[in-house]
Amino acid sequence: GFPAIAIAEDGPFARWLDGDPGSSWRTMLQLAGLPERGHCSGVTETVARGRRCLAWLVDGQVILGGPPASGGQVAPDDPLPTWELPSLLRRIAAVHDGLGPADGPRAVWWRSAFLPMELMRPLSRHVRFGADSILYDPSAHLLVSTDGRGGGWCLGRDQRARAWSGATHALSSPVTLDSVVASVSAAWST
Repeated sequence: GFPAIAIAEDGPFARWLDGDPGSSWRTMLQLAGLPERGHCSGVTETVARGRRCLAWLVDGQVILGGPPASGGQVAPDDPLPTWELPSLLRRIAAVHDGLGPADGPRAVWWRSAFLPMELMRPLSRHVRFGADSILYDPSAHLLVSTDGRGGGWCLGRDQRARAWSGATHALSSPVTLDSVVASVSAAWST
């Protein structure tokens, strides 16, 4: 659980927590299997989108981490089978279900972020096969990370990751999940 502190009603943060914020940041990255990067100068607890979160001040930007996920499956509210996430994404979600920069005091996870499992959706929510020359099955690709430009990273049912353009609806060639994790987390530090 998180340390017990009062949540400020009039602002995003109650107060910075005592202790070494850099140690808290490095420990989180290690537990989640993420590369170490950035300088953390503060950590606090906050509420964002109705969820208790930890917030780190890293290189001048706030990085939010949601509460740990209870399992490694995504069950979108579509009539689709449950998605089984690969171990690397399950490991991140087991530490923080939703992890990435806050774009404002109340905005969460829109830019270079791993989405909380409840916000992961098949691309069929955004596009339809055959529309706008879509020649892939959108229901076979789950949006797991956002890029702040309307697109993000998708995980296919074949467990291969691809970049997805929200503007053109195009999918990239497959890349390793490790390279996706490196790309997303690289945006968290300057």
